[in-house]
Amino acid sequence: MATLKLLKDGGAQDVKIASDNWKVTYRLTEGNLSDKRVLSYSLDKTDKYNGNYIEFETSDKELLTSLRSSLNRFYSSGNTHFKCPDFENEIIGIKNLPKGEKGGIYIAGQRFEFDGKYDGLDDIVIFIKEKPPVDVLDPSRDRTSLNTSNLEEIAKWLARDERMSNDDKVKLLKSLENYWDVKDYFSKHPMDDFIERFLGYTNWSSDKSQLHIKFPEKYVAYSNASQDVVIDLKMNGYKVCKEDFSKLGMPTIRDLLGDARAHDVVIPNDIQKKKILILKEALNILSPSLKDKHFTADELDTKIYLFDRTSAKDSKMYSDCNAEAITDKGVSKGFWIDKSYLDKSSFSDVLETALHELSHKAGGDESAEFSYKLTNVNEDVIGQLINDIYARHEMQALNNIWNSLV
Repeated sequence: MATLKLLKDGGAQDVKIASDNWKVTYRLTEGNLSDKRVLSYSLDKTDKYNGNYIEFETSDKELLTSLRSSLNRFYSSGNTHFKCPDFENEIIGIKNLPKGEKGGIYIAGQRFEFDGKYDGLDDIVIFIKEKPPVDVLDPSRDRTSLNTSNLEEIAKWLARDERMSNDDKVKLLKSLENYWDVKDYFSKHPMDDFIERFLGYTNWSSDKSQLHIKFPEKYVAYSNASQDVVIDLKMNGYKVCKEDFSKLGMPTIRDLLGDARAHDVVIPNDIQKKKILILKEALNILSPSLKDKHFTADELDTKIYLFDRTSAKDSKMYSDCNAEAITDKGVSKGFWIDKSYLDKSSFSDVLETALHELSHKAGGDESAEFSYKLTNVNEDVIGQLINDIYARHEMQALNNIWNSLV
C-alpha cells in the first residue's frame, strides 16, 4: 500500500526495496485488459547488502518532510531512542529523557501513539522487543494508540515473565526511580501506574524466588499518614515512595515513626478539656448526617488526644502537624490534636480538622478514597446545617461558648 501510494501520489517513477542479495522494483505500467495502469514489479539479484533499504525519487517536498519525520517511528540504527538505554534485557529497554522531551513506546520496532498523542510518552522511552501475548496486548493492524491500562498490563506481564530474573527486576526498577515517589491522582505520570502494577505482581508467586531489596537508608514506603508528616519527611531528606515498595523490603512511614499512638500524651488543662467536650458535642449534633452513612456511633464518639508538636520527641517529624488520625484496618479510633492548635484556632477550623481526621478511615491524604470520603462528609454536614434550624442554632451556641473560653 505504501509503494502504491508513492507511485500514484508521491511523484515516484519507480520504488526499489532491497535486502541481502535481492532487489524488487515496483512500477505502474499499462494493463492488458484496460487503459488503466497496474502495479508491476521485477525481482533482481544484487550484490549482498548488510541490512535493507527503500529507494525512490520524488520532487514532492512535503512527502520528503513527512518521510523524514516518520523514520523515527521505527527502530533504526539512527534512532537515538534506542541508544544508551538505562536498562535493557532480552525483552525490554528503558531510556529516561530530559524533562519535557518527547519519548515513546515501541513494540517490535514500531512506535505507538499514547492516549492519541502522535509523539507518545513524555520524558521516557520504552521499547519492547517482541509482541506481548494477545491476552496482554492485542492491537489490530490499524490501532496505533495505547493507554494507561495497556501499560499496566505490560507491567503485569513483565513482573510475571520467568525471563525477568530478580536482578533484571531490580535494574528495571532502578531505571525508573524518577517514578518511585508517592503522588496524588492529579500529578501522576503514566509510568507511575506502570510502577504500581509492576510492584503489585513482582512477588506474585509463593516460591523461594521472592524479591527482597536493601534500599538506601532514607527511602521509606508510604503508609497511612497525614500530608504534614509526608512533607516533614521530605524536608528531612527522606524519599517517600509508593506504598507497594514495602512488599520488596522498604520500611514504611509507620516502621520509621512508630504507631500514631506513640506521641507523648499531654494532659489537657481546664480550657482544653472544655474545648474537647464542645468538639464532641458538635459531632453529636451532626450525627444525623454522619451516623451510619459515614461513621459508626463509636467512631463519632471519638477519642481525642492532645500532643505537643514542639516537644523533643515530636518536633523532628511533626513540627507542622496540627492533627493526626488514628485508624486500624479502615476503622477510625480517634485522633491526636496539637495543644497549641487547639488553643489558638477557631471552633470552625478545629471542627473541620476533626471531620478531616475521622475521614482518614478511608485512606491517606494521597488516596482518592479519602478525598471522596471527606468531600461527601462535608457535603452532608453543610446540607444538615442549611436545612436543620435546630442544628444550626446549636452550632452557633457552641461557637459562642468556644469564643468565650480564655
